[in-house]
Amino acid sequence: MRSAPPLAHRISTCALVALFSLGANAASAEDIAISSIVTAATIYPDGASVTRSGDFTAPAGRHHIILEDAPEHLDPSSLRISGSSVGGAFQILSAERGFISKKPGPEHDAARTALQKQIEEIGWRRRSAEDARTIARDRIEYLRRFRDATVSPASEGKGGADLLAARESWSDAWSKLSAEAVAAAAALRAAEREIGKIAREEKTLRTKLAQMGPGAPRRKVLKIAILAEGAVTGGKVNIVYLTRRASWAPLYDLRLDAADTGAPAHERGLTISRRAAIRQRTGEDWTAVKLTLSTARPSSRLAGRIPNEMVARILPPPAPKGALTSEERPSPKPMAPASEIAPAEDEVAAGLSDRLDAAKNLRARLKKSVLKPKLAVERRAAAKIEGDRVVYELPTKFDVKGDGSTAYALVGSDKVKARLEARTAPALDKAAFLTAIVKMEAALPPGVAAIYRDGAYLGQTRLGFVAPGDEAELPFGEIEGLRIEHRVLERLRDKKGVFTTSNTNRERFRIIAKNLTKTPLPVVVYAAAPVTEDKRITIKLVTPTAPSDKSIKGRRGVVAWRFELAAGADRTLDYGWDLAWPEKAKVGFSRR
Repeated sequence: MRSAPPLAHRISTCALVALFSLGANAASAEDIAISSIVTAATIYPDGASVTRSGDFTAPAGRHHIILEDAPEHLDPSSLRISGSSVGGAFQILSAERGFISKKPGPEHDAARTALQKQIEEIGWRRRSAEDARTIARDRIEYLRRFRDATVSPASEGKGGADLLAARESWSDAWSKLSAEAVAAAAALRAAEREIGKIAREEKTLRTKLAQMGPGAPRRKVLKIAILAEGAVTGGKVNIVYLTRRASWAPLYDLRLDAADTGAPAHERGLTISRRAAIRQRTGEDWTAVKLTLSTARPSSRLAGRIPNEMVARILPPPAPKGALTSEERPSPKPMAPASEIAPAEDEVAAGLSDRLDAAKNLRARLKKSVLKPKLAVERRAAAKIEGDRVVYELPTKFDVKGDGSTAYALVGSDKVKARLEARTAPALDKAAFLTAIVKMEAALPPGVAAIYRDGAYLGQTRLGFVAPGDEAELPFGEIEGLRIEHRVLERLRDKKGVFTTSNTNRERFRIIAKNLTKTPLPVVVYAAAPVTEDKRITIKLVTPTAPSDKSIKGRRGVVAWRFELAAGADRTLDYGWDLAWPEKAKVGFSRR
């Protein structure tokens, strides 16, 4: 979230004055410290508008209400304040996001003295550890020099010859030297570890002492100036602000009902259960909070752009051989070909995190009992459509941990009619997949969906955004009883796929669909033929059975046949194309 969206809680029972720093006239005001809790929140896919409230009482006059638990992460520009009272009216004069500190008292002085004493003691520990390190290094150096004096040829005649002569004592001498060396190295490592530990402790203590300062530590608070016309009893202040540390993401259960013997083969019932995965990382647990979930995406991009002008010019012909190059003579900067010119567009991607938790099927496993068990009912949110947005109001107050844990809530369930199609593209994949087409009355935000068909769980898929009134194409897995074959009947083309010597190309294919299920199936078969933008190339699509649709989703050359295939029946479709081009020219295919 990059800017403050409109807030639903701007209506105040008291006048709200623009935010400004308190002047010298407020110096004599009485400070009233209160605590506050989060009472409501409107959560967006990337951010939230949070409402927190605090109670107070105040005598008549001007005062400062101090919220010491105001969150650090709020957006100051989004701050809105309102209030109410049971007895005695009051006005909200101003608000200030700042620091407060109390005069140092005996407790603060005692704490500073204790810290200083700890730092002094740790200084003596550091000196002792440094002395131990120095002694260990001296021992290691002495052993090194003693070794060199006893084993070096230069040691003869300098006191080392006597030791060399006593060969029978070598083993005992080396054992003692080795033990001494190991002990010295261990002492050095221990001293260095102790010095590092002491340094970290000393740094922590000095940081605490610096934070305390000469007076009491300062705290960041929200200071609200009020003017009470009389004694205020039952006073309440409400603070509304924006935070980016909260979000929600849609989760769906898509359940396609079993086929109804009395219903058409192309129609089934579909249940769309909408759930919400709610997270917040404010560090403060929200307990018994009234939650509202909105599909709105507050953004700083609030207005469209006007495209720049496009100027088409004839490009200059290439320079003939022997002519001056561009480095030898000035030339105008060439324009890009018209086919490469496209108006610039800004696209805002609907971000969600990269990774959502899978929807969990919450079912109670009840033990057998004499009494007939009563199934628990999961309460649903009340959905409201506001333009192209959907707002869900959770029916009960909600708890959300402040550590980023995910809480789940059922926000809606719709029973709709779905139009079915068994779709297949045999040239790419011989499998056929069931697709349900549903016209959405409300927006379908992007999210993860768990797919169920005839009560069986098939897997998960990610759904894209579907606007109100648009059709959603929902996948429901492979149809194992629908067999698809794709045969090559005739292919006259170069082995490498690039036509060279010949100037014609002829290709013929056959598609065979067999319904091995016990129910009729509405089938859609896709195929593609080459297209061209070059007038020198001619392409003729050969389809003995005319396609039902051409140019599928704006894709030129892509056609589709639609038909209903009875149980146990099969259908054969032939298609192909003839392609011709000038002699001695080279033609190839490229896919977009």
